[in-house]
Order: sequence, then structure tokens, then C-alpha cells
Amino acid sequence: MSTELRVSTRATSHGYGRDKFKWCSGLTAEERAAVKRGEVVVYMDDALSGGTYGTYLRQATYRGGRYNRCVPSDEVIAEYERITGKYTRHIPKAIRRMEQAGR
Repeated sequence: MSTELRVSTRATSHGYGRDKFKWCSGLTAEERAAVKRGEVVVYMDDALSGGTYGTYLRQATYRGGRYNRCVPSDEVIAEYERITGKYTRHIPKAIRRMEQAGR
């Protein structure tokens, strides 16, 4: 995949769960401009998304004059993991042990 990613180290998420408004802040001016152009800007969040097999990675989006956040696609997650060498998806310990044992 040839998706170029920008990784933000300053972005943070606000609003979780059933909160009415969810957004991200802390993007630099260059990152905000990239999001407006439609480029992919990702950052690490503190909260796990997607239940048991979720990810901590978030993608910044621009909609309605606000910088929102969403869970990136599997392709974006795979590209981030390839570039950084960091595994971002959560795997329960029992499944990880089974994979290591070769079951």
C-alpha cells in the first residue's frame, strides 16, 4: 500500500463512549493543513476501541469545521505497523500464548 502517513505525537482525543461530541486536539498547523487536504494523520490514543480486538490508533478527520477522530481502516493500521514496527492492536494474553505455542 502506498498510503503516506503522518504520525502526530501531540494529538489527543476528547470524548469517549456515549459522549455526544468526540474530537481531537493538539494537532500542529502542518498536521491540520494535511487533514484538510485529505491526507492521513494518525496518533495513538489511551483508550482501546473495537472491543477485545481493538486498536489504540486513531485517525484525525476534518468535518464541519471541526477536527474529529475515527478508527482507521485495516490498511492504514497495517501501514503504520509496518513503518513504525509497533503493534497497535490488542490481543488477549491467552490468544497470544496460543499463537506463540503454534496452536
